[in-house]
Amino acid sequence: MHGDMGIAMRGRETRGRSANLEWLFFVGALGAVVIFIVLVVVLFIAAMMSSVSHGREQFPGQHAQGDPGTREWFRNQISPSGYNCCSEADGSYVEEDIRKGVYWARWDLSVEKSPETNGWIEVPDAVVIKTPNRVGRPVVWWYFEQNGSDALPTLKVRCYAPGPLL
Repeated sequence: MHGDMGIAMRGRETRGRSANLEWLFFVGALGAVVIFIVLVVVLFIAAMMSSVSHGREQFPGQHAQGDPGTREWFRNQISPSGYNCCSEADGSYVEEDIRKGVYWARWDLSVEKSPETNGWIEVPDAVVIKTPNRVGRPVVWWYFEQNGSDALPTLKVRCYAPGPLL
């Protein structure tokens, strides 16, 4: 009798071991799938972040061979309201007009985005840089501001370096 009982117990032990092995295989496969998904998400985020780093620059490297002093001037510009103007690749050379003591600027993008004013954008005094303009031509640093979820973004001036006074 005890012999038959031993065979029955061994059978249960064997089934228990195979069930444990199946469970370990399932958990291991599930773990591998989770690790794969995490890896794909991490790589996707890394790829997106590397593309964002140059997303704002209009023409990355356009001034790479330029005068280092001029590049440094661009990079150190801060508006009177305290905003960093960004780098030389973010500034755009513009046409300039002064109307009743207020600067107005026009450039390719402003003509496209503000046809009602023929592209002329009023430059708020709070963004006009007061230090001498090292490049000699008026420069604007711009951005888009979203005014409500349904409205189209508005072209705004972050910083403005006036040209030389004639």
